[in-house]
Amino acid sequence: VSVEGLDVSLDTLAMANTHAKMNQVENRCTYRQADAFEEMRKLVKAGRHYDVVMLDPPAFARSQQALAGALTGYKDVNLLGLKLLNPEGFLVTSSCSHPVSEADLWKSIRLAARDAKRDIRLIEQRGQSADHPILASMPETRYLKCFIVQAL
Repeated sequence: VSVEGLDVSLDTLAMANTHAKMNQVENRCTYRQADAFEEMRKLVKAGRHYDVVMLDPPAFARSQQALAGALTGYKDVNLLGLKLLNPEGFLVTSSCSHPVSEADLWKSIRLAARDAKRDIRLIEQRGQSADHPILASMPETRYLKCFIVQAL
């Protein structure tokens, strides 16, 4: 088992390295600073495939006005993720954009699967953990959406 991580942020990569060392798995983990979209395109072109691809992009939409562009971004990143999966591989994909609903994110994943010519099966749908409470009076506190799908 090995882990390859990509992030544009050096601070995030340093934190990932720290956590790998704390869990004594640093010899199985490699992290690179890169624009994930660009690097994933290169990996697709090189024919790389993975058993699991996890996508946690930054918020693509901070307002309703940015929603259309955000949905295109989510479809594109999920398309790349699906193209990198081995047969029967798993895609874990999330959105922390409040304006993007679960239905919106699920639609972008389905459109990506169509474009990748991959059938997918929903394994699980998740949200934020209990230490990020969702307040009835503040719908924007329900911001994290996560889908785990298997490519068939």
